[in-house]
Amino acid sequence: MKKLILTSASVAALAIAAPAVAQTNGSTVLQSGANQTATVAQDGANSDSLVEQSNANNVANVQQKAATDLADSKVFQTGTDERASVIQASGAAQSRVQQSGGAQNASVFQDGSSSSVIEQSMRYNEASVSQTGDENTSVVLQSGVNGAVGDPDGNYGSADAAALVGVTQFGDGNGSVITQTGDNTVADVLQLGNDNVSSINQAGNFSNAAVSQTGDRNSATVVRQSADGTGDGNPASAPVVPDVFADALVSQNGDDNVASITQDAVPAFASITQNGDGNDSSIVQTGTASGAVATTLQTSDDNTSRIQQSAGATASVTQGGGVNGIGGREWDGSDLPPPPPLGSGGTLYLNNVSLIDQSADGASATVNQNGILNRSSINQSAAASADVAQAGVYNTSVIGQSGTGSATVDQSGAHARNASVIAQSGSSGSASVTQVGADLATPENAPTNVSFVDQSGSDNSATLFQSGDENLSTINQSGDDTVANVSQTGTNLTSTVSQSGSVTLAEVTQSGDENSSTVTQTGAFNGAEVTQSGSGNGSTVTQSSTALSGAIVTQAGEDNSSTVTQGFVGGHQANVLQDGTANVSTIDQAGLGNSAGEYVDANAVGVTQSGRQGQSSIVQRGSLQSAYVEQLSTSEFARSEIDQGGSIGSGHSASVVQAGLGVDSEIKQRGYGQTATVFQGGEENSSVIDQGANFGSDHVADVTQTGSSNFSDILQRGDGHTATVLQSGSGNESLIDQFGSDNVAAVTQAGMNSLSTVTQSGSSNSAVVNQGPAGM
Repeated sequence: MKKLILTSASVAALAIAAPAVAQTNGSTVLQSGANQTATVAQDGANSDSLVEQSNANNVANVQQKAATDLADSKVFQTGTDERASVIQASGAAQSRVQQSGGAQNASVFQDGSSSSVIEQSMRYNEASVSQTGDENTSVVLQSGVNGAVGDPDGNYGSADAAALVGVTQFGDGNGSVITQTGDNTVADVLQLGNDNVSSINQAGNFSNAAVSQTGDRNSATVVRQSADGTGDGNPASAPVVPDVFADALVSQNGDDNVASITQDAVPAFASITQNGDGNDSSIVQTGTASGAVATTLQTSDDNTSRIQQSAGATASVTQGGGVNGIGGREWDGSDLPPPPPLGSGGTLYLNNVSLIDQSADGASATVNQNGILNRSSINQSAAASADVAQAGVYNTSVIGQSGTGSATVDQSGAHARNASVIAQSGSSGSASVTQVGADLATPENAPTNVSFVDQSGSDNSATLFQSGDENLSTINQSGDDTVANVSQTGTNLTSTVSQSGSVTLAEVTQSGDENSSTVTQTGAFNGAEVTQSGSGNGSTVTQSSTALSGAIVTQAGEDNSSTVTQGFVGGHQANVLQDGTANVSTIDQAGLGNSAGEYVDANAVGVTQSGRQGQSSIVQRGSLQSAYVEQLSTSEFARSEIDQGGSIGSGHSASVVQAGLGVDSEIKQRGYGQTATVFQGGEENSSVIDQGANFGSDHVADVTQTGSSNFSDILQRGDGHTATVLQSGSGNESLIDQFGSDNVAAVTQAGMNSLSTVTQSGSSNSAVVNQGPAGM
């Protein structure tokens, strides 16, 4: 055994014997065992070196160059075949290498007054550290097997090439801490700039972490890996060959960026790339499920991203845009963009914000924000998928998924300020929202397009498109197999769709200004289609029946109103077309097979109002009723009322055409198989038809009025009556009362202020009345 001790006293004695020089270096080498090698070269001033070696085959090389002053190097080696190389080029560099367990390799290069600590235990660990600058600190703690922080080349006389270095710090005040307690771990740190901080903690096997920071005051504060990847670590003395790494990668280019990664999943992958200044990204992946992947890329300044995943989930966030020149905004998690100047309370965010929380298997979330002050929050607690893309200024997207579903949000516009909320708690739901905002209406800087989608049933689908300003859409789906499609282009448009039934369809298309549509479906196999343009129009469709009801409403004028109600069991059909001004249509259908037009044929319209301030009311009870109302463009203040069927009536038909001013038509049909036809022109004409009381059937009534201030009243009871009235004069009055069966009455009035009364109470009676000028 060979032992060499070179103490500081012997160094002092040599210094006294030698000519006077400025150096006061000290070197101590303690060796025990066999075949130890220690090389110390000190060319600077006031530097110290300590090398302790035991057992066998250890190698230590220490070089303190001429520019060093107050440099200090300590190397402690125990075990077998441990190698350490320390090169200190300048300044008061501090280095400590402590190795135990055998077959360790450490390399340190320092150019400046920096500090390096490497502690290696167990075996087959490698660490290479290179620091250039002052007040840099590097700590590498390796207590597992085959940990790799770089790959020292074993050339002890020179520093490692850049590609072989595990920790590289170039600048001043940088700090790096790497702790490896697992086996077959890899960690790399590159910091270029000043006052950057990196911390890596690897407790699992086959973990891989890389931190790259360029700029000043960047912080990758926590990269913690306690999960196990898979791979081939044999032989243990060779570099690890990974199969599936538990990865964590951080790359920051700019100033004052902060990144934090915490991983406990098996395996997990997280990558944070921030180009710009003041960005903040935090990724937390916990749980025991495999396949969690989180990627955040932020290019611009002051962006914030939070991702937390506790199961096999995938989240990718990309936030671009530009520099925010209008100041930060507060956000308390509310749905709508808060008003200026700062917001509605809560955290002050300086630019784009994305918050993703996934706690169930199979969830996937993708957020892409290209603008400023956009906010996105995604919370998924079941196997769900969400995709959000936002461009422009001040968009808000909130997605909450607790069931199996997919959600897609795309918001943009020159002004933007769109807001979307999607809540999915059912299974297999699908929601797609596209909103393009513009500052077109007062108040300025208010939210442009706002949408709410709530899906709690199964296999529901919602598609929503809004473009313009001050638009609002709400879709609520709590039934099963429902479909809602809403498209709104314009300003101050409002749409509400509520579906709690099953196998229902709602289609809403609106353009123009201040139009409103409400569709409520609680039955089954129902369909509603609403199309509105113009301004100030309102449509309400309520379907509570349980079979094949359909409603088509088209409004293109101004201030028109349509209400369609379909209930009970039935195959109702309703069709409304209004393109005039301030017209009102009401359809109430219950029972089986009612019709006010044809749902399958948009051209077979049941109610058409193209005049001004017309009113149409249709009430259908029973089955197989049919009603047609047409108020032409020449009509004003026309009113039509049709009441068909009652509780047991069926098979009735009513047709009303109104082209006059202030005309009024009332049709009431009971019993079975009644037919009524009314045409009204002129002014202030009025028609009343009452058919089928007391279970009557098969009556026919036909009224034509073209004069002014004429009045017709037809009352039919019994069976098989026919009544015809033609009025073309003014101030005429016709009264027909038929009771019995198969009676016929015909009244023609062409003069002025004539009065006709026909009463029939038997059967097969016939009455003909002609009133008017001579020759009629």
